[in-house]
Amino acid sequence: GSDGAINNLGQQFDPVIIARDYSFNIDYSRRAALTNGGFETPVANNFDNTGWNGWGLAARDGWAARSGGIGADFQSWNPGDAGIWQDVSATGGTYTFSVWARQELGCYPNTLHVKLEWFDTAETLIRTDFAIYTDLPRDALWHPLHVTSTCTSNNVHYVRPVIAGNFNTPTGYLDTTSISFDDCQVYQGSYTGVPSLANGSFEVRTDDGGRGSQWATWPEIDSISN
Repeated sequence: GSDGAINNLGQQFDPVIIARDYSFNIDYSRRAALTNGGFETPVANNFDNTGWNGWGLAARDGWAARSGGIGADFQSWNPGDAGIWQDVSATGGTYTFSVWARQELGCYPNTLHVKLEWFDTAETLIRTDFAIYTDLPRDALWHPLHVTSTCTSNNVHYVRPVIAGNFNTPTGYLDTTSISFDDCQVYQGSYTGVPSLANGSFEVRTDDGGRGSQWATWPEIDSISN
């Protein structure tokens, strides 16, 4: 039977709970000890004391964030190499590295790799697996990237998630030639899909429209209500 309310027409409705905060279920027991996967701390836009290492054109900026206040980016309006990485304690087995990425219209990388590198107790590289993302859409929208790797060595000391790219001098769209990264995850097992939904309650925005809200709309709307 139903215990819902009855309206003036004699219709009975079951109570329904509607939530505005949407998310995916995450098995946190499978997560490895990745430090600062959202690049949030500290405030400075370099990689000092972040848990990450960066080289070349890599940086951290507020405009590169998908969630929170800071994301990582490759400032590919200049030619050169860029990369970020950190070491995560691990044993042998299967691990997945996932990250959200946003590529702008004028960005044309020669290479863009998402990698997992395995090191033994002597800190010798014993295996590398990578996924190639030079065909990442140039639509200024966020897309999930990942690589899954299996290492059967019984002498594994840590696994290193890496994002690396190489860029020529850009042509056209000179003010929109970067790639941003945010919300990284490293976990045991195969890829299980998108780990989280950013700004599920539509709280964050940078103006009266959808910009900075981490959402895209079609057709484009004028505002996202509080």
